[in-house]
Amino acid sequence: MRTVLYLVTKNEEDATPSLIAQDFPENLTTSAVLLQEAVSLSNVQANRVCALTEDAVSKKITPSAPTVSYRDLLHMIFDADVVVAL
Repeated sequence: MRTVLYLVTKNEEDATPSLIAQDFPENLTTSAVLLQEAVSLSNVQANRVCALTEDAVSKKITPSAPTVSYRDLLHMIFDADVVVAL
């Protein structure tokens, strides 16, 4: 199965869902990691959504998505077939 990883850095509540394509073939999964200003987003649609722990802590935000460490993020980047920065 092929994977697309979105790295979302901007808190654009209305724009982010439209930037992540929803009509992928069945053999493709999407993941999104919320970074920097985007850790507070709550309406990101992907097969898996998570927020970077360090960014959530530094902004004193409890994200609506599960959190991941920098180490986990690096594994996700290297494991993905395509990485898209938004």
